[in-house]
Amino acid sequence: MAFGRALLFVGMPGKADDRVGMMKSRDNQHEGDDSMRSTIDSMTARCRVVLLAMLAAGLGPAACASVSPAVSGEIEGKPGEVSIRHTAPLVHRRSFDPRHPPSELPRLSEDEAAVTVSRFGCACAVRIRMTTRSGSDGTVRTKVLVDRIEPTLSLEITLWLPEPSKPKLEAHEQAHRRIAEWFYARADSPTRRVAEELIGRSVEVDGDDGREAGERLMAYVTDRVNSRFIEASSEACNRVQDGFDRLTDHARNTMDEQRAIERAMRDCGHSSDSSVQ
Repeated sequence: MAFGRALLFVGMPGKADDRVGMMKSRDNQHEGDDSMRSTIDSMTARCRVVLLAMLAAGLGPAACASVSPAVSGEIEGKPGEVSIRHTAPLVHRRSFDPRHPPSELPRLSEDEAAVTVSRFGCACAVRIRMTTRSGSDGTVRTKVLVDRIEPTLSLEITLWLPEPSKPKLEAHEQAHRRIAEWFYARADSPTRRVAEELIGRSVEVDGDDGREAGERLMAYVTDRVNSRFIEASSEACNRVQDGFDRLTDHARNTMDEQRAIERAMRDCGHSSDSSVQ
């Protein structure tokens, strides 16, 4: 009997990997912008402030395709703040002819009839402030400090269903969508908490060139933020999705979808209230 399944990713919408559904991660990606420079001269010290903005990096053991790269540019806003942009989920329903499946359809096994693909994305923009000081003995030290963090969270879901499809199979794939949206809606709070812990994190280096230290610090910050987002969204969601499929036998038994969602949530230690709609 044909059945459905769910695939989860952390990555960039529209950038599916050929090895869809495998446990994988991409190399960290990052880009810096040090075009904004301000030199401050005082009586006893020379201070250079450099704003390095926009770095995106991805990691994590979850099913991970890639992490959306941030767009190079200047980060506006007050120092010492975390600003999270939680974009609305994008949901697509794609129909296909099982006899002539489109090339973009994830590979289905012989007994699979449908699949739902969820892509969780996190693009983390980081603003770094660098201050260079010259001591009276001629030594130069540069302090690199995390000044502002702006994660942008996204979720793109694609439901692939055969044409025609049975109502039970449709309900099963829609349940996978609802589970993904439930976890995505709650991922900003843990992401914010770890980002707030990183505001003000700093390192000091010898010399007046703190760019390398700044890039390392940005990589550390984005790794921490993205890891927490992955843990709170994709990894937690994946456990519930697997439990839901076990309970429903991939839409092959008669168990009600809402009841199966609540049971899978409870089994994984999450609230089983009716908010999963």
